[in-house]
Amino acid sequence: MKKYYNETMKKIVFAAFFAFMPIFIYSQVESPLSGRYSDWDGINIFEFRNNNRIVHSEKTGSYMIIEEHGMNYIVILWDDKSWDKYLVLFNKNGQHCFFYNSDGEPFLAGTRLNEEYITNFPFDRVRHISASSSLREGNVLYGPENLNRNINICWSEGVRGHGIGEKLIIAESFREAFNLGIYISIGFVSFSRPHLYRQNSRPKTIRVSIEGRFPTIIELEDTPNFQHFGYEGEGSINSIPVNRGDIWIEIMEVYPGSRFQDTCINSLMFGYSQ
Repeated sequence: MKKYYNETMKKIVFAAFFAFMPIFIYSQVESPLSGRYSDWDGINIFEFRNNNRIVHSEKTGSYMIIEEHGMNYIVILWDDKSWDKYLVLFNKNGQHCFFYNSDGEPFLAGTRLNEEYITNFPFDRVRHISASSSLREGNVLYGPENLNRNINICWSEGVRGHGIGEKLIIAESFREAFNLGIYISIGFVSFSRPHLYRQNSRPKTIRVSIEGRFPTIIELEDTPNFQHFGYEGEGSINSIPVNRGDIWIEIMEVYPGSRFQDTCINSLMFGYSQ
């Protein structure tokens, strides 16, 4: 009986939330998502339509994106009265989006379909990423191996203060690549603990270089959504081929955390060609 009551109350509260959507406009986030998004295998597809309508498989519903402690969540009320809530990360133009629930793995790792083809899908499995330092808390190591597309764990520098001068080193994997796009998601990103984003520090300014040479300063917005920069091609930061050496990403300035000085990066993903 208690479980039934709780589920009923959830549905009532959620229905009221959508019914009074204009009242809650202050918590809404303008979404760049539009059109159809598909996982790499082309099976898991979401379609965003006009008037905040959404389609997934044979289900249709209404959605909104809300902000909690700097984290964006997509909340979906399906027409059958069921509902879902996912933490959502996207890039600025909405080309890519990632939906997460509490397990930390993306329920959807989607790229916008263009004439039925998936284009420019970011790749996250780089064989050789190291760091000048990493934070260890008990048995938990916040090392560079956490810089994949999963959430709830991150890389954090491991020195006193905000980690100014600490760096990530991307080695060898792009020796033959001449066009490289880097997607970065900053901060500690967690589905169930969104407050950790603002409580921990986030990189504000980074210096990207080829082993210290040809440095370029990148200013980052204070958002966990993916931000893009690249070598050569569209969005280029300079014309230095990445096969000239390892890529260094160095912390220069941070957005200070409200509670902790640890500077965190959630994810690094890549798109490249030869």
